[in-house]
Amino acid sequence: MIRELLINKYEWLVAFLLYLLLFPYFIWNYLGLLNWFVTIPIILLLIINKSKKTSNYSWCFFFLLIALFAGLCNRQHILGLFFTAATSLVFLVDDIFLFKVYHRFKLIYVCLITISLISALLVLLNISIPYRIIPPPSNNTFEVDFIAYPLFVKPDMLFWEYKDLRFNGLFDEPGVVGTQACLFLAIENFNLRKIGNIMILISGIFSMSLFFYVTIALYSIYKVSLNTNIRTYWKILTFIIITLAIIYTYNNPAMHFLIWDRLQWDSANNTISGNNRAELGLIDYVNNLKGTDAYLFGVGDKTIIERYNESASIYNQILKYGFISVFSYICFFVVMAMSKIKIKKNILIFIFIFVATMYTRPTMFLFVRLFMFYVLIISLRDENAINKHGLVTFRKEKTLKTSCL
Repeated sequence: MIRELLINKYEWLVAFLLYLLLFPYFIWNYLGLLNWFVTIPIILLLIINKSKKTSNYSWCFFFLLIALFAGLCNRQHILGLFFTAATSLVFLVDDIFLFKVYHRFKLIYVCLITISLISALLVLLNISIPYRIIPPPSNNTFEVDFIAYPLFVKPDMLFWEYKDLRFNGLFDEPGVVGTQACLFLAIENFNLRKIGNIMILISGIFSMSLFFYVTIALYSIYKVSLNTNIRTYWKILTFIIITLAIIYTYNNPAMHFLIWDRLQWDSANNTISGNNRAELGLIDYVNNLKGTDAYLFGVGDKTIIERYNESASIYNQILKYGFISVFSYICFFVVMAMSKIKIKKNILIFIFIFVATMYTRPTMFLFVRLFMFYVLIISLRDENAINKHGLVTFRKEKTLKTSCL
């Protein structure tokens, strides 16, 4: 009994620590301490709850090699190398423990993002609520203060028109909300019968994330088109909703600016105008490195890496870790998906979500990102895994009701 209670506490603790690695605003002043007070406890808790399956050890070992190689390419010191390599422990844990942590992690996220949506609505309606001005996180490329309301922040500066319409949630960028919403909804098989998933969808919509809109639209069309279990009228209704959404966003000035203007083709730069994850100087610099050791193994010069910190793209990862590390990282997840997921359409779904996420927010060695990718693979391997390892188990424990989350 005592052991079961301790395990239950472990799951909640891991879930909360993973949430902190999304960098909500209330820890911005303590980012330098996260490795000691967040990462090390996660490492210990994952080791305690390691799986007995040989395959888990194999995947953990292969990712460990990739992480070590990438850390060496990035010229990390011994502690940095340790923390990078330790992320491989995500693949060592037991599947049931993994899903229990996921459900608690999702519950924390849904509760906080719901309160954040309420705060944002009150601000939008000009209802007076307490706030304070806080500095940006140390890893933020824009030196702009933020206005912090109860569990909701927004930049204290007019970057561009309609900026007040974008929903940051508890984070420094709306893109964080959009990316997390995509990953959650993909893991949940886009099940909108759960209130929690509806709140996640709403948060993604209000984030005005181009990544979220495009990914969710393509994902929905793909799922509905190939799923033979969905009745024809539901498929027709889905396409009607998507069509109406397209018409509305195209004719609404704010939405047209935030979506359609960013989808226009920029012939001068050979990309869509909304593709701003990497500045042109970075793309040119990396392209000029092709064929050199710096391209294959990383530049190794911190001043060059910091020069392009305003970008957040796969090119930044190539600068830091080298093409071989990035390519090995991508191959690892593709091979894992193909090995674990037996349904071909689900393999394609994972690759689509994975590549889209890597293109827009390619943080490679962060526990919470690896955790979400791994949970997505397991959920696509067994489409009943979310319920089997979450709802049923929680009801037995009588700790909380998650049927709506």
